[in-house]
Amino acid sequence: MELITYDELLDIRASKGTVKGYSQPSAQQLQNPPSDRKVMLDMFRYDPVIWTALNLTADMVTYNGYDFYGENEDEIEEVKKKFDEELDFDFVIKNIIIQMEIYGEAYLEVKENEIHPLEASEISMKYNEHGEISEYVQKPTSPPIPTNQSPTWKPDEIIYFRMYWIGSRVYSYNMMDAIHKAYTTRLWSNYYLEQLFKNNIPRTVYFIENANKEQREAFRENLIHAKSNPAMDIVGVGKATAELLQYEFNNGFQQVMQEIRKEVLMVTRVPAHWVGDISGTNRGIGENIVIPFETNVQKIQQIVGSYINKELMPKLGYEKIKFKFNPISLMSEKSILGNAQILATMGIEVTDATKHPVLDYLRNKGFNIPKGAKLIPPSNKPIDSFPSRQRENEKTDMMNSEMDRKGVSSAGMKKLENKQLAVA
Repeated sequence: MELITYDELLDIRASKGTVKGYSQPSAQQLQNPPSDRKVMLDMFRYDPVIWTALNLTADMVTYNGYDFYGENEDEIEEVKKKFDEELDFDFVIKNIIIQMEIYGEAYLEVKENEIHPLEASEISMKYNEHGEISEYVQKPTSPPIPTNQSPTWKPDEIIYFRMYWIGSRVYSYNMMDAIHKAYTTRLWSNYYLEQLFKNNIPRTVYFIENANKEQREAFRENLIHAKSNPAMDIVGVGKATAELLQYEFNNGFQQVMQEIRKEVLMVTRVPAHWVGDISGTNRGIGENIVIPFETNVQKIQQIVGSYINKELMPKLGYEKIKFKFNPISLMSEKSILGNAQILATMGIEVTDATKHPVLDYLRNKGFNIPKGAKLIPPSNKPIDSFPSRQRENEKTDMMNSEMDRKGVSSAGMKKLENKQLAVA
């Protein structure tokens, strides 16, 4: 039996394929990002729609907080205190999430008791043809620094977050590429508007009928004086009319701007009226809007949480403690509680009273259900799935099946007879 060394085992498990975009197959050279990071950052900084959409998404990922779970309660409390007070995790993780949205990736430097987000727009990597990363290098653009003087990190000093890791390419893809054309069109349209306001200032044209040369000249001089003195009245001569010349924006330009905004929001999945588009009459949030946006938020939580559990927690010395974002839900509390009530009456067999599916459902929808909580078994009385259809008074709401052909029931006839006897 032939023995295989550990190094040979690693060689066997390594991919034999060449990663996409590898430019130096002969040596581990510095591989620059495939996209212009400065353009991506400018898109986020200068476009109010993109800024609002990405910032709002990051807020939704983090607004309900995070939690830890494991077997050791004392260690869990220790981790919570460390994340809140020492690592300043709330600010750091939002920084990471926004960079993942802008660039598709983010870099987190991990020290003994410190974490620092790096500037992803300046980070490049060294990796071989199989995608094995050997070094992270920062190349500051202002002021520029020679590569041999740039700060560097080893792979175990950096957590590399990738949002859109597709195929064999080491660098993440980026959603900003999909809206770059719309963003460029938006820049040109803004420039077009700027030139209109600069060069096509609204002007007033006066039409004077049946006026001789002296009268027209006097009117012109009077108008010049009135321009310099707004309180001065304009003296007209004979019959005159005035029209305001200005550019009309109802010739399709507004529709073009709206279509550009739609392309941006299509990628980010943020509801249009959340970024200021209130042109629609119905601004409610239906399932067709809630589900895509909430799914995007949950996927970001899943990806970021996976990197934290796989790399950050072990680096901090907490291998047995797991991190998770508290879930969000855009459903109303009334709908969630109604669904939970229906689940509670389905007769699901539960072996552990503290891990009931109804409790898990409420926790996944953002309800703060304390640990150790138990679900009290519901009564055997059936509950209508549609509370609005429940009867307030079964006797008065019954279809009167006890009435005869004349529309009189036996109880009603008895009341009538008693009344007649009382009168007699």
